[in-house]
Amino acid sequence: MLKNYFKIAWRNLRKHKLYSIINIVGLSVGVACSLIIFLFVNSELSYDTFHKGSDSIYRALMNGKLGENEFHFSVAPAPLAHAMMEEIPEVETAVRFRNSGSYVVKRPNAIESFKENRIIAVDSGFFDLFSFSLLEGDPEKQFKSPTSMAISQKMADKYFPEESAINQTLLLNGDQLFNTTGVFADMPKNSHIQMDFLIAMSYLKDEANDMIWVSNNFYTYFKLQKDADPAVVTAKINDMIYKYLEPQIMQFMGKTLEELDASGNHLRAEIQPLEKVYLNSDFTFDIGRMGNKTYVYLFAFIAIFITVLACINFMNLSTARSGNRSKEVGVRKVLGSFRKHLIAQFLIESILLSCFSFLIGIMLASLILPFFNDLAGKELILPITNPFFWLMLIGSALFIGVLAGIYPAFYLSSFKPVETLKGKLAMGHGNSYIRSGLVIFQFFISIILVIGTITIYKQLSYIQNRQIGFDREQVLLVQDAYMLGDQRKSFKEAVSQLPGVSSASYNGYLPVSGYNRSDNTFWPEGAGPSQENLVLTQIWLVDYDYITTMGMELTKGRDFNIEHASDSNA
Repeated sequence: MLKNYFKIAWRNLRKHKLYSIINIVGLSVGVACSLIIFLFVNSELSYDTFHKGSDSIYRALMNGKLGENEFHFSVAPAPLAHAMMEEIPEVETAVRFRNSGSYVVKRPNAIESFKENRIIAVDSGFFDLFSFSLLEGDPEKQFKSPTSMAISQKMADKYFPEESAINQTLLLNGDQLFNTTGVFADMPKNSHIQMDFLIAMSYLKDEANDMIWVSNNFYTYFKLQKDADPAVVTAKINDMIYKYLEPQIMQFMGKTLEELDASGNHLRAEIQPLEKVYLNSDFTFDIGRMGNKTYVYLFAFIAIFITVLACINFMNLSTARSGNRSKEVGVRKVLGSFRKHLIAQFLIESILLSCFSFLIGIMLASLILPFFNDLAGKELILPITNPFFWLMLIGSALFIGVLAGIYPAFYLSSFKPVETLKGKLAMGHGNSYIRSGLVIFQFFISIILVIGTITIYKQLSYIQNRQIGFDREQVLLVQDAYMLGDQRKSFKEAVSQLPGVSSASYNGYLPVSGYNRSDNTFWPEGAGPSQENLVLTQIWLVDYDYITTMGMELTKGRDFNIEHASDSNA
């Protein structure tokens, strides 16, 4: 009987080619889009889950309010990591990161040098806390010496091709010599920490900063005991911060933390689970590029809607051609077919269409995926060697086949043989309402998706073309010009004389995201710092031509002028 069902289903699909093509194309496009979206969503949700004990790893955050200034930092005070390990029993280990910008890297005797951005200073417990694989070198000896460095396999192949990178030397910025004591596997793509060079934190030689609790500039990650309560640990961290911070606040502002809290100000530490860092971080600066959970959930809903629309389209097409199959149903019932047999027949046709659509959808997805990867900056692949992937696809094909075919199967099998053989097709009000509802829902979702697409396009166009306070058109960057040393001024003058160059500026900061910031607190000269007069702002080191070159508009005062000697301190 089952073989006969498949034979008739195949015959019907071949007989009605246009109908079959429309249904298969509709479902296959929906499957391809949904498959790519779900690969993207799965990639986004998998960040940092590969670390051993990732559910017990957290990082420290600092939130505060002082007068009119509020801050939310992904960094913490320098002494926090050591103090947690000393005073909080639930903390197994803690590690600090310090991002010190980009470096120009070369081998000591090489001519060619390279600019490297993925460099960070770490504490010695880095490989104990995180499950990054150390391919060469002793984990116990990493970062013990101030000049020790661990590099990724990619960088080892780049700087030391066809030879071991262990016990080699690299020169940073022309005068900082490091010894490579370890080579680690390239960090997985689903890690929010993406670094190629790890240098010893002790190299920074910032002992004074290690005692300052009022400054926040270290990324601090730590691991808790299995039975530790994160809420209890958070409370202990805040108690400890208050204990060490209050004397420095008193020295700085002349007020206790209780007095500051009473006036509506506060300083609080929070802890963030490692597995939630990538999708739940929206800070001014962070250790790497972060995702957005809202977009991930939105994409997941869109994938579901696309699949539902494809199923509804199948249902509508099946019921729309019910008149063509009504006599078939009537003849089958007259010849003795039971309704359950007809339902099985129509469901098998639906499942067969779904399986064809999934096969074509997989092929479409494999063709589209490279273009999607370029657009999204991903390296997604179809896990065709994973048995679970195929089990999921087969299960989805069967489920969608049944879901899309169950209503047409029950609807078509309900025809009365006498009326259908006479050419009459009775459609109940219930069936009419269902079909109308499906069509309305299909158009409603389609319109929502079209409106959403147009809105997003207009928003992106607005972002790309709006006035943002400076002129970014025709501005070229020559980065790391500090490597020129004393010749940078003559280099700038030479560039200014080039045809087509209207202005040039030598500076350390740009008003765009992705550049390091220098946050500082200021108050009027002659007055003591208080919550009423403190202002949190930044210092940007620029030259006399910065405002002109960047096309900024002054609303008050005047621009820098090299003829005014006092402007060197302005």
